Amino acid sequence: MSVGIPSAVLAAGWIPFVIVIVLILVFSGVYVLYYTSRKDREWSSVISAVISMSVALMTMALIPVDVFLVSFMKTSNGTFKDWAQNNDTRQSLEQSVLVGYYTMYGLITFCLFMLLPFMYFYYEEREEEATCKTRFCGALKYSVAFFVMMFVLLLIGALVHTKQVANQNNSTSEIEKLAGLFDMESNWVENSLSLVMSVISLLGLLIVVIYTVSDECHQSVRPPDCGHIHCK
Repeated sequence: MSVGIPSAVLAAGWIPFVIVIVLILVFSGVYVLYYTSRKDREWSSVISAVISMSVALMTMALIPVDVFLVSFMKTSNGTFKDWAQNNDTRQSLEQSVLVGYYTMYGLITFCLFMLLPFMYFYYEEREEEATCKTRFCGALKYSVAFFVMMFVLLLIGALVHTKQVANQNNSTSEIEKLAGLFDMESNWVENSLSLVMSVISLLGLLIVVIYTVSDECHQSVRPPDCGHIHCK
């Protein structure tokens, strides 16, 4: 008989995560409101920024929960606890955490390629005589490129993934080997999101490097502060 996951284990792992979610929402709201101009503030853009920032921070907060739940399965001597002896129980716990990762990665993809570009162009379409319909259509027109980019990345990740090719010495034909590479019965969701997250991480790293280098160059060429001395 399979042993279910004790409620105390789930509570110890997920209740702190829920508390962290509330703190993240509060922090994101305060942070975005602090750095936005009151005169030019538009609540639709503010809410989108708060949601996107919260999703990114929640994804980071999910890692400690994953580590805690996995480590909590074992005792100090390295053996599994009574409730974790059954393989189905461990698989169920790991699957719940994996679904959490998929959900957060999917939300990040949605915010980066759909929500934020659309709200940016929607904000830029703001004019005195512009209606919500014209702003919506204009923002949607400019956001199509990001939608297409997201679709292409997800499609490439779903089709062109790493997979063991059939042995060259067996009787498998070349067509069957090629069809095996594009087998959609594999975990295409994980492959698609992995590619998207890799591209996002690479772009983020490049932006950080370029921003840091440009700031260092600006600091090096900036004239010294004269203080109270009059500089001619």
